[in-house]
Amino acid sequence: MTSPPKSKTLAIAPKFTAILSICGSLGIVLKVLTSPTRRKQTMHRIVMGMSICDIFASVWYFTSTWAIPANTLSWFGDGETETIFWAAGDEEGISCSVAGFFNQFAVATPLYNLTLSFYYLLVVNFNWKDSRAKKWEWLFHAIPIGYAILTSTFAAAADMYGHVEWTCWILPTPLFNDAEELTPIQSQFKMIQWLFLFGVVWICILLVSINFIVLYRKMKSIEQRLRRYSFASISGGLDLSSKGFSALSESGAEASSMQITTHSEHSGDKSEGDDGSSKESGNAGEPEHKPDLEYGTDNRVSDEEGAGSPDNDDADENVDQLKESEIGDKETSQLPDDAVVQLREAEDSGNRKKRTTWLPSTFKRNSVTKYSEKKEQACRRKKEMKEARKDMKSRKIAIQGLMYICAFFVTWLFPTISRITELVAGKNFFAIQFLDTFLIPLQGYFNFFIYIRPQFMTYRKRHIDDGFWKSLRTVIFKNED
Repeated sequence: MTSPPKSKTLAIAPKFTAILSICGSLGIVLKVLTSPTRRKQTMHRIVMGMSICDIFASVWYFTSTWAIPANTLSWFGDGETETIFWAAGDEEGISCSVAGFFNQFAVATPLYNLTLSFYYLLVVNFNWKDSRAKKWEWLFHAIPIGYAILTSTFAAAADMYGHVEWTCWILPTPLFNDAEELTPIQSQFKMIQWLFLFGVVWICILLVSINFIVLYRKMKSIEQRLRRYSFASISGGLDLSSKGFSALSESGAEASSMQITTHSEHSGDKSEGDDGSSKESGNAGEPEHKPDLEYGTDNRVSDEEGAGSPDNDDADENVDQLKESEIGDKETSQLPDDAVVQLREAEDSGNRKKRTTWLPSTFKRNSVTKYSEKKEQACRRKKEMKEARKDMKSRKIAIQGLMYICAFFVTWLFPTISRITELVAGKNFFAIQFLDTFLIPLQGYFNFFIYIRPQFMTYRKRHIDDGFWKSLRTVIFKNED
């Protein structure tokens, strides 16, 4: 017995990709089970559940034609002598029913993709925390596994499983045997195919596409915010560390202390000498008396009493005002020298009190105001940086979710196109069938590399000198949280 080339191609094609998918899904399961951190997180458990379902499906994708009863005629042959390549199942069709059960159970994989996309949508778009998602995690597992078990069991109980060209699935055996008649349920096999698999996959594709668009738009808005944060960080130049606050506080206190000390030096500390005369402790190296140049007299006024003060001109003006208020129309030039001296002492004494109380407190208020403004700016910048880190994390999660969705689209694209050609043209095209059988087992392989991608990127940043393949080998065979 010979087999047509097309039958050989469809029988061999899924074996290579199914092995890759089994290895990838098994790798995900092992990484989750051997990591206490990953086992506690909802996303990792959802991916692990999807990978377990994919392993069951990929095993039977690998068997391909082996479960089909031996000597079954090929659809691509002459209808008399050419049989399906590598068909080796029992004549009663038990092996084909087992294979059909697990091939129908594979509907859990697209349903898991749907629940995973909803999980990413809740976390990224609605800011759900993992603790909140855990309360609904049972639903993420119950929907795909429950539907897969229910439909697979129903099809087995109704004896709906038969063979297609490269595997076994819902296609009743009486269709190929004129001696048997279809039961009422078996006669509805086309509708059951759509209800159990094709229609479910299309609904998943529609909903996943909507989630894809929402996640993509959310990721773009996050990227715009991150660019604004980056621009603000470059233009702001503000020290956000606690050391910056400490230095700012110390500089304000030091400046205030310097101002008070400087003023004390100007005002001076009056002390008596041995002879009972008044002396300046801060101006010991200067002459004791200076002539009053403004009034053209040689009145002896000590530095403490105003001659050495930077506000001497203001004090002289105040003296003039005080003279006029007390003496009236009398010429100030006619005042005795002793009276002028006394007036200056009174005025300078008042100015010293103002300088020692008002000026330092003003500087303190200004210093505190500036410090408060700096602190407010720093707090605002810290809040912006916190939001930026949160947005960066959301962006990474969104990218991860989009990649899982893309893997789902790639694996189920050509099975969908094949169903469309059946509806429109009433037949299948071999090229589409080949891509269908070749790509549909690959989802576990894609999922594995998407799953290890964050760990791989982190490892590459920490070990710049390691090459690509060394880094990949290390991440695959070394499990790190």
